[in-house]
This record gives sequence, C-alpha cells and structure tokens, in this order.
Amino acid sequence: MGTVAKALRKAKTGAEAGPPPQAEKGGLRPEPAPPAPAARKAAPAPPAPAPRKAAPAPPAPAPAPPAPAGRKAAPAPPAPAPAPAEAPRRSVRPEAGRIQPDLVSLLEPEGPEAELFRVLRTRILFPPGGKRPPRTILVTSALAEEGKSFMAANLAVNIAQNVDEHVLLVDCDLRKPTICAKFGFGRVKGLSEYLSNGTELAPLLLKAGVEKLTLLPSGTPPSNPSELISSAKMAALIQELRARYEDRYIILDSPPPMMAPETSAIAQWADGILVVVKYGTSMELIEELLTHLDRDKLIGAVINKFDQREFRRYAYRKYYHYGKYDRA
Repeated sequence: MGTVAKALRKAKTGAEAGPPPQAEKGGLRPEPAPPAPAARKAAPAPPAPAPRKAAPAPPAPAPAPPAPAGRKAAPAPPAPAPAPAEAPRRSVRPEAGRIQPDLVSLLEPEGPEAELFRVLRTRILFPPGGKRPPRTILVTSALAEEGKSFMAANLAVNIAQNVDEHVLLVDCDLRKPTICAKFGFGRVKGLSEYLSNGTELAPLLLKAGVEKLTLLPSGTPPSNPSELISSAKMAALIQELRARYEDRYIILDSPPPMMAPETSAIAQWADGILVVVKYGTSMELIEELLTHLDRDKLIGAVINKFDQREFRRYAYRKYYHYGKYDRA
C-alpha cells in the first residue's frame, strides 16, 4: 500500500509533466488524475471594423483604338471665324418677279428715269469746288408718300452700278418700311432686331442683286421706333459704319421728320441730307421741314412725281419763245 500511495502522490505532483508511470508489476494501476483545467484565456476582443473605403471611381473610358499604321488621326476642325460685317451670310434671296417696277435703275438701266438718277448721282458725288462728297447721305421728305424710298433705292443702285464704290442702303423707317419690298424680299429681320434684341449685325445684311450693293432692312416694326432709332446703340452703329468703311457710301432712308422725331437724330449723324419734295407741295411746308434739319448739311432737293406732260408743254413753250426771239 505504501507503493500505491507513493504513486498517487507522485501522480498528483507531476500531472502536468506527463502521464503517470505504470504501477509495478502485480500492483493496481491507479486511475489517472483528471487533468488540471487549462487556464481560461480571456475572450479576444472582436476585431475593429475595417474602415469603410470610398467607392472606387468609375473606370476611365477605354482609349480610342489607335489609328492604323501610317495613317494619322484627322485633327479636330478649327472653330469657324466670325464673318465680317461686310460679308452678308444670309441665304435669303429676292423672290423672282417681285422686284417693284419703280426700281428703274435696276430694271431699266438705259431708260430716261435711270439717266436722271445718273445726273443726280454725279451732282452728289462730284460737288463743285472740289469739295469732299458726303459719304453718309440721309434721304427724307416733308410728308409720307412723296417718294423718298423710291429715291433712296434708285440712287443706291445707281452708285453701286456706275461708281467703283460699295453702297450700304439702310432702311431707318421702322414705322412703314418699303425698301425690302422694292428689291423683292418678303418679311425679314433687320435693324429693329439689332437694336432691340441684340442680334448680330452680319446675319441681317442682304445682297440686293447688285454686285456692290448691300441692304440692311428695317425688320419687324417695333412698338417704340423713336426710342430705338434715337438710342445710343443706333448712334454707335452709324459711327462704326462710317469709321470702318471709309470707302463705302451709306444711304439712310428715314421717315419725314415732322411725323417721326427720330429723323432729327439721324440727321445729326449724316454728312449730307437730300430732301424729296412731291410736286405741288407748298413752300410753307418745305420751310417747316427745314427747321427740323441742319441746313449746312443740305445737299439739295429733288422734285418728284412731276407731270411729264406739263414739263413737255413748258419745254416746248420755252423753246418756241426762244426761237421766236432768235428770229426777231
């Protein structure tokens, strides 16, 4: 029994070192002592959540496939350069057969009326005394329906056809425009859109069917024509046209100043003023007209709608009396 007790004590003290030795032969095998409970380790702390990564950016688009060998990719076309004001870009064309018959300088350049416009052109562009001819010419009248637009249009055509100069014809009559209709155009945008909406000038210019003649139509009649024509923007436009195109004649067709106060403003920007007077208009009315204009800029007056039969009778009587006097 002392051997057994000795073995038990030895097993108790050396349990952790390994299994207990076997009892001597013939003795009892003692039960192994239960293993000492393993030291309880503290439960590991749960791992900290991984920091959330920002969503990856979408992949860049795949590069364009390389151009085949020996062939370079075509470069991007350059941005179009803005068209100058003197190069009209509008594709509007005069309507065939719509040119008004009173545009005699264009339709009948060899007729007697066109010849009279050549005389008028010569007297305006070649003033006596070697003076410099006016480059900006205002055409107006005392009353409506006296033929100012007829005179302005035919004078512009005649200058463009027979003088080595360009002509810009501007319809400043925003109340009752007629210039476009004379050249066969329908309703188009023009000066009123430029002054009121800020539309660019170059697309508003029209080719009139004459090589060196350009039109700036009046556009849609506005509700405030006097304010638009008298504005600083209109003054700046005239000054810019005069400064930029010194080799160009500018003809301004304007309403009667006694009926449209804006004409007095236009007259300040013109070099010369041509007054159109209907035959039979009273001198009192003409004198009143001149009070609204600068007399120093007055080129002259053109009598329009004169009765040719009366003119012929006058010429015949004059010739007859002169002949009678010569024979006496």
